[in-house]
Amino acid sequence: MCPLYCKPEDIGLASGFLGSAKQICGTIATSIYIAVLHGRVAVNLPRDVSAAALSAGLPGSSLSNFLDAFAIHKSSAIERVPGVTNRIIVAATDASKTAYSQSFRTVFLVSISFGVLSTIAAMLSVSVDDKLDNAIAAKLLGTDASQESINDDQEK
Repeated sequence: MCPLYCKPEDIGLASGFLGSAKQICGTIATSIYIAVLHGRVAVNLPRDVSAAALSAGLPGSSLSNFLDAFAIHKSSAIERVPGVTNRIIVAATDASKTAYSQSFRTVFLVSISFGVLSTIAAMLSVSVDDKLDNAIAAKLLGTDASQESINDDQEK
């Protein structure tokens, strides 16, 4: 839309500014998504994995060690925790998947707010229909060929 509202000599500057603004807004949105995801994972993961591991039979005294080992994703460290069985590992793994899906759900809900803001901005934007008139700000060299020059080329 920059070419529709700018003087021809300012189109490059306006397009560059528009591209930079898009990059900055995208970076801010990504930072918000990552912050929300990390915040929700920090709450959901320990809560859900702890509950699943304890209900699968993990002794309460081993819970802290199990969570530390589970966080680094090393099977050798998990198996060294006292009282750990395959049933506990499977339950904790399933609980971690649930915790991540709940965390991503929150990120998706946050993205809805960006969608609503974008929709409102689109509804408030000015119509450009009056600017779409096939006017050419600058013609390319050699595009204004007359019938005579076409005939000359065919004779050669």
